[in-house]
Amino acid sequence: MHSRTIIRYSLLVILVMVLGALAGWYFFLHSRSAATQASDAARGFNAGAAPGSVFGQAPAFTAASTSTTSSAQEPPQLWRVSATPAAGIGFATSSLGETVRYAERATGYIFDANPQTGELTRLSNTLMPKTYQASFASGNRVLERSVDSTGAITTFAGSIAPGTTTSLTGVPLPKNLAAALPSAKSGGIVYIAPSESGVSVVSAKWDGSKPAVLYSSPLSGWRLFALDDGRTVIAQKAADGFTGYAYSVQNGSLTALTPALPGLTVLPRSGAAAIIFGSSSGGAPTLFVQLSASSSPVRLPISTVADKCLWAPGAALIAYCAVPQTAASGNFLDAWYRGEVHPADAWWKVDASAGRVQLIFTPPSTVSLDVINPVMDPGGEYIAFLNGADLRPWLLRLNK
Repeated sequence: MHSRTIIRYSLLVILVMVLGALAGWYFFLHSRSAATQASDAARGFNAGAAPGSVFGQAPAFTAASTSTTSSAQEPPQLWRVSATPAAGIGFATSSLGETVRYAERATGYIFDANPQTGELTRLSNTLMPKTYQASFASGNRVLERSVDSTGAITTFAGSIAPGTTTSLTGVPLPKNLAAALPSAKSGGIVYIAPSESGVSVVSAKWDGSKPAVLYSSPLSGWRLFALDDGRTVIAQKAADGFTGYAYSVQNGSLTALTPALPGLTVLPRSGAAAIIFGSSSGGAPTLFVQLSASSSPVRLPISTVADKCLWAPGAALIAYCAVPQTAASGNFLDAWYRGEVHPADAWWKVDASAGRVQLIFTPPSTVSLDVINPVMDPGGEYIAFLNGADLRPWLLRLNK
C-alpha cells in the first residue's frame, strides 16, 4: 500500500513537470513568433505569401500597394531605408508621391519606401532567392539577376500585378547575359549576350521576343548603359592603368564618346552630348566633364570615379558625385571594383557648364558610406544609392 502511494505521487510529480515543460515551451515559441512577426512587419511582411517562382538608372513608374508599415514621421535627411541588403534601387510614382523602390538581395522581394513618412510597402511575395542585381522600369516591371545551381547567370523579366495581387510574374531570359537593362524609350530591354565570335549587344521586347543585334564585338568585358533617350552606350570595364574606350552604338556601328584613357569610367547624359568621365593610373582617379563632342574636356577639382556620379533631371547640366573624403592610395580603382576597399564618401554638386563643384553634404563621422549605383528621382529632390560595404539602401534628401 505504501509503495503504491509512492508510485502515485511520483507519477503526479512527473506529470506536473511535463506539463510545466510544455507550458514553458509554448510561451517560448509564442514569444519567438511575436518577435518574428514584429521583424517581418518592419520589413513590410504583413501580406500572406504567394506561390514562389524563379540576376542602373530607374525612371518613374506607377506602384501597386499590398502591405504597409509606417513610422508616422519624416525620415532624417540621410536615411537608411532598410537594414537588409538590396540588389538594386530606384524610384517609383504612386498615389502618395515619389517612393524609393528596391529589391531585397536575399529574397528578391520588392519594396517601396515613402521618403515623406517612412512608410514601407512590400509589393511582391514571389521568392527570388539570391538576387544579385535588380533594375526597374515603367509599368511595375523589374529585371532580377541571379546565379543558378550550375553557376549560370539567370535573368528574369518580371512585372508586379496591379491591385491586390502581389505575385511577380514574367519570363526567364537567355542564360549567361553579361549585362541586361530596361530600355525606357522602347519599353523593352537591352542586353549583352555571348555569341560564337565574342558578344552581341541586343535589343528585345520585354519578354525577350524579337531580339535584334545592335552590334557584335570579338571583345568581352563591356559595361552597358541604356539611356532614357533611347541611346545605347558601351564602355570597356575599367582597370587602373589600362586604356579604355566608350562608344555610342547605332545602326551596327560605334561612335567614340571620350578620349581613350587609362582606367576609363563614364557617365553619359540622356538627351544631351554632355558626358562625365574619369581616368585612373597609378591609383589616382581624376574626373572630367565634356559638354559636346567638339568641346575640350575640363578636369574637375574632385577625385572620384564616374560610377559614383549621376546627372540631375532638367535642362541645366547639373550632376552630383560621391567623393572619397580621403585621398585614394595604392591601386584604388581595381581594389574598389573587387570590393577590397570602401571609402567614406561625401556628396558634391557639379555645375558641368561652368566646371565648378560644391560640397553639399558630409555624413556624420559615425556613418561611412561607399556610394554605388546612385539614382535620382524625376523631381531632383532625392538621391538613392547602395552602400558598397554592406549593400544596404540609403536615401539623401537634397533640400533639408
